[in-house]
Amino acid sequence: MLASLALPVAAYLLPTTSSLPPGPLWPVADAPIVESLLAVTPLSTAKAPGSALARINDVLLAAWLLSSILLLAFYARSYLRLRRARSDWAVREIGGRQVFQSVKLGPAVTGFFRGFIVVPPWVLDLDEDLRRLILLHEEEHLRAGDHRLLLAGLASLVLMPWNVPLWWHYRRMRLTVELDCDRRVLQSGARPRTYGGLLLEVGRRTSGMGFFPAAFSEPRSLLEKRVRNLIRRAPKRRREKAIVAGLITGVLFALACETPTPATERNAAGVDEATTLTGVVLDALSQAPLFGARAYLKGTGFGAVTADDGRYTLVDFPPGDYELVVELADYETFRLRFTVSDYEFQVTRGDAEFRVDGILDLRHKLKPLSSAAPSRPIVPAPPLGQEPVFTPFTERPSIKDVRKAREIVKRSYPKLLKDAGIGGTVQVWVLIDADGKVKNTRIQKKSGREELDAAAMSAVREFEFEPARDNGKKVPLWIVLPITFAVKD
Repeated sequence: MLASLALPVAAYLLPTTSSLPPGPLWPVADAPIVESLLAVTPLSTAKAPGSALARINDVLLAAWLLSSILLLAFYARSYLRLRRARSDWAVREIGGRQVFQSVKLGPAVTGFFRGFIVVPPWVLDLDEDLRRLILLHEEEHLRAGDHRLLLAGLASLVLMPWNVPLWWHYRRMRLTVELDCDRRVLQSGARPRTYGGLLLEVGRRTSGMGFFPAAFSEPRSLLEKRVRNLIRRAPKRRREKAIVAGLITGVLFALACETPTPATERNAAGVDEATTLTGVVLDALSQAPLFGARAYLKGTGFGAVTADDGRYTLVDFPPGDYELVVELADYETFRLRFTVSDYEFQVTRGDAEFRVDGILDLRHKLKPLSSAAPSRPIVPAPPLGQEPVFTPFTERPSIKDVRKAREIVKRSYPKLLKDAGIGGTVQVWVLIDADGKVKNTRIQKKSGREELDAAAMSAVREFEFEPARDNGKKVPLWIVLPITFAVKD
């Protein structure tokens, strides 16, 4: 029960770590490519499925908070009633021990730091041997600290009132506490028949225990199990069974720890809804979809080319400020600035500003350049080998021999830094030509160590690739390749 509280808290507080594999390749979509002046009609937005999920999450969170407050208020009310009733209790001495005599509550143990025994008046009328058994039972509760354990269980129910297995576990724990206490009383010399009859008598006389975590009398369903346990023979091989159960629990715990974190929710197309930008590019005059238009986030590695239906999709980009650029030869260029924060898009267009949760769905109607006047001069694209330029492709490039590439990285690791346990990850822009050869490299993101940056550049130049293809034709392509230097334990 404690683990069910501690594990989520630890998962929230401890930072998650991940290492960049040497293989993933990301095409570069940032490009000072041909820049034209394009006219765009007003855009429309589609309501994201993620927004409905966010509202459901808010409702569930509010219900959780409300149920915790109500349960806490119920327990607080019971505690205050117990405090008021305590003022009417008298101090009595039974069997050489001071106890509280209530009006009708008990036998039970209450309190937290200093527990004390409470008995009703009819206990004083019992035979001395029966009174001794009742006091012995409650003293065993005090000695084991059962009242503190059960109060801690109540606190866990207040924190997670929706957790049905936790309620079941708490009920089982109450039964286990009483069974263990009964066992210790019997080990002290009590006769099972006499003790079982006392349990039934106390259960008959007790109507309700109020706010008593540890009580001699429990609900009748638990009382029956306690009486049956008195006459039941001890199970065989209890220790072996306990060891097997512990091993199974350990295996399940290890599997739970190794289970990967679920990815963000995906829509019917299989893309992440949390950070998804989609759009359709149409001809403003004919309303026909435009194939081959380039849509990219300026200054990043996220981009796509429109399909036959004019649609593109950009997914899984982190929070930040972006500028979307959509361009196609002989058409005006579309630009849109927006901000992603907490999986919410904030878009500013002219004097209007709006927010969309989860998915931003745009519709661009591009006006042919010949119908726009005046037009800006076209800025020629830089040579492919000098600057990272977006190139249309249908198949990603891949490393021919991953094992050999890892050996190259391992060999390139500066010995001084390796011996000192200093590592890091370098993001390298790599130009792969149509033959799969590395023609140029640039640093996209430094590691913080010049030695590692230089080693990464040197290692990448030795890699061999299967080139990218565009509809079956081999094409040169800039990609971003992460190179990680790390010392394994």
